[in-house]
Amino acid sequence: MKKLFLQMLITVSSLFPLAQIQAAIFGGFAPGKTFTFTVKTHTSERIKGSTVTQNVAIPTGIPKFANGQKIKFTIGAKGQLTGPGFSIPFKTGTATENDYAKPISGTLATPDTSLIYKSAPGTPMGVLLFFYKQQVSGAVPVINAVEYTLL
Repeated sequence: MKKLFLQMLITVSSLFPLAQIQAAIFGGFAPGKTFTFTVKTHTSERIKGSTVTQNVAIPTGIPKFANGQKIKFTIGAKGQLTGPGFSIPFKTGTATENDYAKPISGTLATPDTSLIYKSAPGTPMGVLLFFYKQQVSGAVPVINAVEYTLL
């Protein structure tokens, strides 16, 4: 009986390191993974009340990237997607994409989000970044929305 218990204990304890390794993978990406993509397109718009204005200047607080600029991404210790000037928490992962989103806070109903498209687990193909900033001008809400497509 002691021998059987000892064998079971050894077997179960040998599974713990494997479980820890698997738990540290976020949608196929291990913490510390880096990859670089180039900004292909970006849009910036301001919504003030019911008026939408395209191609506005990107406001302070939202990362500013130019078309053609190379951006290095890193997967953080908790699976978050980090890059210059931002960190967006990991939400879910599938075989073809990983989703990242900041929690909704305050009056901003649309948080910063990102999608990473994958060709295979652990192989990113492209990134979409969405950043939002909300403020009030007088009594009118103003939302700036910036989208980047990187390949």
